[in-house]
Amino acid sequence: MTLPYDVNSELRGHEGAIRCISSLSNDLLLTGAMDSIVRVWQRDVNYTISRYISMESATIYDHEHWITASIALENGGYVTGSMDKNIRVFDVHGKRVGLLKGHKGGVISLAVSMDKKLLLSGSWDGTARVWNLETQQCLHVLPGHENGVCVLGLPDGSIVTGSTGQQVGNSVTDFKLRFWAKDTFTLTKTQIDHQGPIRQLVLVPDIGFVSCSNDGSIKLRTLDGGVIASMEHPLNAEGKPGFVLGVCVLSNGLLVSASEDCTARVWSADGALVQTIEHPGGLWCVTALPNGDFATGCDDKIVRVFTSDPGRVDPDAAASLQAAVEEARIAKTRGPSGVEIEALPNYDHRASVNGTSDGQIQMFRRGTKAWACQWSGPSRTWIDIGEVTGTGGGGCS
Repeated sequence: MTLPYDVNSELRGHEGAIRCISSLSNDLLLTGAMDSIVRVWQRDVNYTISRYISMESATIYDHEHWITASIALENGGYVTGSMDKNIRVFDVHGKRVGLLKGHKGGVISLAVSMDKKLLLSGSWDGTARVWNLETQQCLHVLPGHENGVCVLGLPDGSIVTGSTGQQVGNSVTDFKLRFWAKDTFTLTKTQIDHQGPIRQLVLVPDIGFVSCSNDGSIKLRTLDGGVIASMEHPLNAEGKPGFVLGVCVLSNGLLVSASEDCTARVWSADGALVQTIEHPGGLWCVTALPNGDFATGCDDKIVRVFTSDPGRVDPDAAASLQAAVEEARIAKTRGPSGVEIEALPNYDHRASVNGTSDGQIQMFRRGTKAWACQWSGPSRTWIDIGEVTGTGGGGCS
């Protein structure tokens, strides 16, 4: 039986919500945030309780907007995707060696093909793109998606993509999985079984892949998309599911989901809930680490590494997390007043509210909460940012 996960380390340094995390090696983590900065963190191997130090020499400041996707490369380098619509390729020393242009909207998903030769990207422009990593040329555009796209390369060389749906009246529909053939990248199959935007796709060794969605579910699938198990985050006080924005697969076969409901949840492959870990803010991402740990990226600007090894738990970091969770509960009472929230436009009717410029921030009324969204000019949709609270830290209950 797996022991409970607890905090091994807190990584502080970003000035914006953590949007993506990638493991570059056993001792290196890459993080990207809504401060438009990429940081590389090195683990001090002299400590049993991990200490990660931000390497200033490897910090990247040249993004023009949020960093919303990242992935490690086999050669030790890495790739980032940004809401500035560009993809940047970096070598093992953190030097930029490529700038891939072509997307007309923010880049929100990155993956590498199983043979490590192709880079896959998904964007708010409704397309996925296939790039040759060596030449950095775009080989194919996979069109026709409903707004935001997440991407995954499958073991046989084919590709699966997921979309965030399209607005029809006051509802969003068509949250589709699409399967694309190897080499020709022609569309072979489309299916719909999520009831909300699909946010991430992750390979599950020897089984298939997993998808997560704004409908609050995580679906474990065969390689052809068949559902083996479905896991559900509970409904909130308004009777709606918390958006599940990220998922990862640990080396022991467990799954971890990250949700804007301010929890990371650990699941067994048969769909049973193993553990719930509260956070002080909504979670944007979760990433498995080579040693069996995992890292979460939170609205409160902190990356947290969790371990199931009792000897590697940092009591101070664990206490810090619990204190932050309690503080967030208190801060929730200091958010926008009920009168102010009632005056906001309805989140469910946001399609009727047009943004005035790309990047505009607008608050909506979502149940009894104030909810911030950002206008995407290319896709003409509102992109979720998160709940507005008195402290800006997520304020989850």
